[in-house]
Amino acid sequence: MIELEDVAHGYGGSTLFKDIDLCIERGDRVAVIGANGAGKSTLLKLIGGKHMVPRGAVTVLGRPAFHDLVLNTMVALLSGDWTRTIASVGNGVPYQADFKISEMCTRFVDALVRDGLDRDLVEGRLARLVALLGLDLEWRLHKVSDGQRRRAQLLLKLLRPSDLLLLDEVTTDLDLTARQALLTFLKEESTLRGVTVVYSTHIFDGLDDWPDTILHLAHGKVRYAGAAAA
Repeated sequence: MIELEDVAHGYGGSTLFKDIDLCIERGDRVAVIGANGAGKSTLLKLIGGKHMVPRGAVTVLGRPAFHDLVLNTMVALLSGDWTRTIASVGNGVPYQADFKISEMCTRFVDALVRDGLDRDLVEGRLARLVALLGLDLEWRLHKVSDGQRRRAQLLLKLLRPSDLLLLDEVTTDLDLTARQALLTFLKEESTLRGVTVVYSTHIFDGLDDWPDTILHLAHGKVRYAGAAAA
């Protein structure tokens, strides 16, 4: 699913990563851990094609990250960063203006169907996510809490079926119930659909039996990459 070969990356003349080699298999649930500044977010962005790398240095599903635009429909990168101003989550769907969640979902479902996805499949995912995340489709996102807004953002980002999910500190605003519901959904995606999930977090509550692989980053190096039970 994911291969990194001798990857180096840095900012402003300083090196963050050097000589990174990594292989992640299809269907793996990977917990990425490490101190602040260890490079967790940068690693996910490299895999998600957000940073330029030499062709072949980072491959996803056999395709070169950053260079192959087909990956945009196969990989979803969910970041902990978000804004209170009007913005979009895929296909121009606004998520932080005076809209009901139901209105945004209807627009996004229609857009995904136009892209060729089966309507029953998409609407089934919508119902499952709404139930798991405890969403009220009548919420207007300029009037809800940070945690409620985060749940709506996750709904819209996860609605499109993906082969690879990259999640970077997306549960910061969620309460324990919502966080566990999200982990349940991600485990279902991995088990039932063979989706690879790479999840960076500093919140370990409820993670005991979730990952099958641990990836520990420290000082620009992979300190451990292997079975969670090891």
